[in-house]
Amino acid sequence: MNYFKTSLFALFIVLSSLNAAVFLEKPADFNPKAEVVGCCFLHYQDKILLMHRQDAKAEGNRWGIPGGKLHKGEPLMDAIIREVYEETGFHLDKEKIHYIGKLFIKVPNFDFEYHMIQYMPQIENPQDVKINFKEHKGFTWVTPRDALKYNLITDEDICFELVFGLGRTKQ
Repeated sequence: MNYFKTSLFALFIVLSSLNAAVFLEKPADFNPKAEVVGCCFLHYQDKILLMHRQDAKAEGNRWGIPGGKLHKGEPLMDAIIREVYEETGFHLDKEKIHYIGKLFIKVPNFDFEYHMIQYMPQIENPQDVKINFKEHKGFTWVTPRDALKYNLITDEDICFELVFGLGRTKQ
């Protein structure tokens, strides 16, 4: 957790151009409009899965980890399993899901909780990703460091930096 705290200063600088802020602890003025199953890291060898969003979607033509919003009253682990299946076709074993932590993200007019999750076993057949073409137009397996070179959705790079201990490689 010390790495997370020392990274906060850098996070505020990174997000200042987006008028967004990321917190490890819930700010007093935080009013979440959604909970997001954000970073569900799926591994194959030394790579993680990135999904390429459709142009017409929010944050279109950008890359991100499988995930999405929790339904009202939905248990977190059920949401993870549902979202990963909807976006990739992979069935996850609930017992092998590792909860990393939660970030509190404030952007203008929209605060949300962002859950970071990692699936512990490697994906056995990485070519078997079944894209939901309503949401995504492609996928790739890439190292976490190389993922920072992609046009990622707004908060994805921060998750990579925190989870994998990476320094900033792009402006």
